[in-house]
Amino acid sequence: MPLMPIRTALLVYKQSAYESYFGRYRSRRVSRLAEGGDRQLGRIRRSHDRHYGSLEAVERALRLSGVRTRRLLRGRAFDERDYDLIVSVGGDGTFLEAARQVRSRLVIGVNSDTSHSVGRFCYCDADGFAGILDRILKGSAPAREIWRLILRLDGRTVLSPVLNDVLVGHAVPAAMSHYVITLGGVRERQRSSGVWISTAAGSTGACRSAGGRVRAVHQRQVQYVPRELFEGHGKRYRLRGGEVKGDLSGLVIESQMEEGRLYVDGAHRSVPFRFGSRLTIRRDPRPLRVVHA
Repeated sequence: MPLMPIRTALLVYKQSAYESYFGRYRSRRVSRLAEGGDRQLGRIRRSHDRHYGSLEAVERALRLSGVRTRRLLRGRAFDERDYDLIVSVGGDGTFLEAARQVRSRLVIGVNSDTSHSVGRFCYCDADGFAGILDRILKGSAPAREIWRLILRLDGRTVLSPVLNDVLVGHAVPAAMSHYVITLGGVRERQRSSGVWISTAAGSTGACRSAGGRVRAVHQRQVQYVPRELFEGHGKRYRLRGGEVKGDLSGLVIESQMEEGRLYVDGAHRSVPFRFGSRLTIRRDPRPLRVVHA
């Protein structure tokens, strides 16, 4: 990684589950469980303590290195141009929230609780952060370019860039998804539980569970995986999943659902995908720069 001055950093952090249970969603039932010594709530409280201990340690390391630092709760908007380094403190969900607002700045993920959080995008924990920060400041930290996707819905860019995956399906999970998929000159009407489109970075998540292939986080491959194809009435499908070859613009999905929906990088970001709408997918020409082995 080339040497670059790091004078300012943004710390993007998550709200702990404990805060959610006892803050916005406090209830009499949860309070009774806590008073009764519920073991699961005890684990949630210990995870809360580890998370905020990690946040304090990361912020302390930055300040001791002379880096001006600002905290920001994940999900809040920021302008990356105000910072030289973006640091996410949490798990992969926090990293995804931070990364979607980053186009050119360097990003590092810190796993705030390795006993609980999934951290594929997290290079280190709080204990190792000071050492890797020193390498970042010296220009010797390992960095990767992670490829993302751009979605065009009826000619308009939506929910982009996509770092992990896209789920195309019905808004009701139990309902069948109807759509037309075109790839490699083949156009096929399908009925299924939906379609995953995944980057290499997202290949260890839902795509893998649905039968996709795991790829290294920095690779360029994009794959699609239809879920639970309906094969009644002797129906046989040609487009059953796999890696998209060549130009991604050849992958097009058209909705045959009035209540279809597109979900991007999890359940929190989605848009309607109504009957007749057309989704095209291409690779983002500007990869994300991440401190990563």
